[in-house]
Amino acid sequence: LPSGSGRLVKLTSVGGQACRPRNGVPGAFISEHATGNALDLGGLVLQDGRTIRLTEPDGATRALREAVQQSACRRFRTVLGPGSDSAHKDHIHLDMRQRN
Repeated sequence: LPSGSGRLVKLTSVGGQACRPRNGVPGAFISEHATGNALDLGGLVLQDGRTIRLTEPDGATRALREAVQQSACRRFRTVLGPGSDSAHKDHIHLDMRQRN
């Protein structure tokens, strides 16, 4: 985390393993969530008690949110969030599936 942001103590998640097709669409390919290969991340809880929601356009936390996104893109093969599609408007989806 960037200097001065506080220590990370907890991730808030909106989803992990769930046996379902992609985006819950019947007939779609199986989701990475079905194999336990994906995590939906909602935010961060810092040691000082602050909760940083990763999808809210709060100017005060912009640098922290950008640092988290850059870090996620270095570690995961797929990072989806607001703007990617309607299924990811309120969270960040992370998985390791190789895509084009």
